[in-house]
Amino acid sequence: MKKMSEEKRQKVLAALTVVKYLLPAILILMGSLGKKQGIFTALSGFLELGTIIMLTGLLIDRHRKIGQRVNNICILILNVQFAVLYFGNTFLSMIMMTNLHAISALKGKAGIYIGTGILILVSSLLPVRGFSFKKKPGMAAFLAFLAGDLLVCALSLPGVSAFYSLGNLAFLSAKLQMRRMSVSQVAAAESGNGREIRYVSAESRQTAYRYPGRKKPDVVLIFTEGCSQNIVDDERDIMPNVRKYEESSLNFTNYYNHTAATYRGIPDQLCSGFTYENMDDIHLPSMQQMFEEDGYETTFINPEPYQKDFAVHLSKMGFDNYISDKENYQENLSDKQMYELVYNTLSEAKEDDAKPQLLVFYTFGTHASMDSPDEQFDDGENAFLNKFYNLDVQFGTFMDKVKADPRLKNTVVIFTTDHATYKDDDFTNTFDGIYERQHGFCDEVPFFIWYNGVKHEDLDAGGRTSLDLAPTILDYLGLPYPDSFCGSSLFSDVSGEQRMLETTFTIPVNDDYSSTDGGEIIPYQGDDRTSITDFVEDYCSRARAGE
Repeated sequence: MKKMSEEKRQKVLAALTVVKYLLPAILILMGSLGKKQGIFTALSGFLELGTIIMLTGLLIDRHRKIGQRVNNICILILNVQFAVLYFGNTFLSMIMMTNLHAISALKGKAGIYIGTGILILVSSLLPVRGFSFKKKPGMAAFLAFLAGDLLVCALSLPGVSAFYSLGNLAFLSAKLQMRRMSVSQVAAAESGNGREIRYVSAESRQTAYRYPGRKKPDVVLIFTEGCSQNIVDDERDIMPNVRKYEESSLNFTNYYNHTAATYRGIPDQLCSGFTYENMDDIHLPSMQQMFEEDGYETTFINPEPYQKDFAVHLSKMGFDNYISDKENYQENLSDKQMYELVYNTLSEAKEDDAKPQLLVFYTFGTHASMDSPDEQFDDGENAFLNKFYNLDVQFGTFMDKVKADPRLKNTVVIFTTDHATYKDDDFTNTFDGIYERQHGFCDEVPFFIWYNGVKHEDLDAGGRTSLDLAPTILDYLGLPYPDSFCGSSLFSDVSGEQRMLETTFTIPVNDDYSSTDGGEIIPYQGDDRTSITDFVEDYCSRARAGE
């Protein structure tokens, strides 16, 4: 009986072992499918799985508890990495880790993520049966798998490896901690001792583009959450209203976002600069400050009143008025609610006709994993298409109201985004074979300026980025801007190091630096990478210090 019982136990253990190794094999295939380096990523994944199996075989018969624990940890890492790759298009990264506090924004797929997480955790902790190896052949097999993985990384990119990527994440995390200490020290040392900031007057700038009205217009600046230009251009007519206004506005083409995500995308554009990590302070002049000094009343409207950290950060960005309405809304505002609130706020402000208005806001409904609570695209089966179609309908309704309201006849509407659409599995599935992304976080994005009577023109930005948003708006409206801005007006030509800066995409905390010059997204290498990295990190320190 004892012998039969042991045989059964070994059979169950063998079955559990198969199940445990089957899940990472499936995740490796799913995560690698369709990726730019997919073949190398899959090959690296299977070699790392083989390495784990060989290592387990060497350990488990000699030190069962140690072998089982090592196996559990390694399989868990492999499973998590490839699940994240499947859903998020990259292995775990610093930007993902630093955005964990905003995970509630992904509630549209909460069930899928939680279910996958439970499956991974349970499967990774299953007991395994050891494979009996003689020490030398077993070690040779282990080293062969390991060497094969290193060779694959050498022939492609180290980033195709799940374990290399995790090690790099640990390195960047340590670097971030050192950076935090360094920035804090610089900020403390330099606070109050900064250089004098100079302002570039409108009169000193030569441009053929300037708002023609004699009276200061009201200005509405719209940051649409995660919106790439390809969605506007798509032949399925996902965003017909936005496309219609692009075709009747002063429209910038070949224009890219310079950072991500929202926590950087909005503040960094308003200050024409960079922040190292989420919600870093920028103690330098901003676009809203320039408007205020020109006699404008400035207002920011936040659609996420329940995202506490970012709400506090936005409230300190120097606007005269900050609206984050918890009294009338029980949760974050839908795009329909947001555009209604914006129109009411703007029209009410014009009732006494006291000051020209600058009203800045962002919409939240097109965030990753969300669906539309209002309008549906076609049969409504594709949540990704639904949310962008809904955004477009709400924008079109808002514009109809603005055009019909005589109080708002002198209004400039500027449409852009906080950053490009994130290339997750929804994006990939929706545009598979239709649009090929060059980068997961960076892409061509919309930026156009509309007002009654505007003459349509498409202006090629040549790969320049949202670093130039604030100086371009100020330039067009004839306002000065400070030389602390890293960017310059898109109405002016730039060359040399300045052009390099204005055609750079970066997420500094992710150690991600790429050139967008000419519309090609290419990672910086060598001296160029060193130069741009040094500039950005130095700027982040100076911005914290107000220098």
